[in-house]
Amino acid sequence: MRAFVTTFDALVALSFLLVISILVSTQSFQLNYARGVYIYQLTHDAISVMQKTGRLDDAIDGNSSAVRNILESTPEAVCMQILIYDNSGTSVASLSKFNCGETVSQLQIVSMPFTAHGNRYIAKAQSWYRKGYS
Repeated sequence: MRAFVTTFDALVALSFLLVISILVSTQSFQLNYARGVYIYQLTHDAISVMQKTGRLDDAIDGNSSAVRNILESTPEAVCMQILIYDNSGTSVASLSKFNCGETVSQLQIVSMPFTAHGNRYIAKAQSWYRKGYS
């Protein structure tokens, strides 16, 4: 009888261990950021990449394809617009991701000063969730 109780106790403990292992292994280990924080970080990263790789300089010169490549590579749920102003506040370039309508929710704005061709500019990136994803 003592062997039966010990075996039964071990089986119950293994069952609990198995259930807990299954629950842990089925959980997603992705970081759950607030949606606003995620889109802000995405916007900041995108504008930083454009600035550090010289793509903003290209946009000032009229070549917007490099910036558009980054805009179009963002997740489908995210819309983004890049505005570039010179030091007097005049708009030099304005580029948006294709098929993005009005701002729906979680508007995030990131501004970053940069220098191109010896002149100071400000790049302003706005991003939001596309309608139906908010």
